[in-house]
Amino acid sequence: MERNLHDGISVAKVIICSPRFIPGGGATELAVSKYLKEKSIDFKNYNFYIYKALAESLEIIPRILIENCGVKVIQRMVKLKIFHEKNFFCIGIEGRSGNIIDNRKIGIFEASEIKIHAYKIAFENASMLLKIDRIIKGVSLK
Repeated sequence: MERNLHDGISVAKVIICSPRFIPGGGATELAVSKYLKEKSIDFKNYNFYIYKALAESLEIIPRILIENCGVKVIQRMVKLKIFHEKNFFCIGIEGRSGNIIDNRKIGIFEASEIKIHAYKIAFENASMLLKIDRIIKGVSLK
């Protein structure tokens, strides 16, 4: 209970210090994913694969939200992507029923500072794992 209280106070502090919000329900992840896929077309080298892999990995968040609601994942993901292709960037998943909605209408928002921090930590962890992988590959087993 103490840990939950501490987390709640920390979130409140972040919101007070940096009051910027972004749509929740996987809408932000799909919007960033769409942008990265569009950006990947500009590259003809290995960077193409990096952008594409990042875009696909961000789609995991809305996919898990849909799975947790117990509805058909593929159909909902296709519908969500169609909305985002038409530049409806606030369209996401409502967490109870799995319906596709405009998150602004029912007030599903996330603090942008927390989302940015989560992305930074994810990239740092991925780069650390890649560094460890390179070190391990350099060691011979004689």
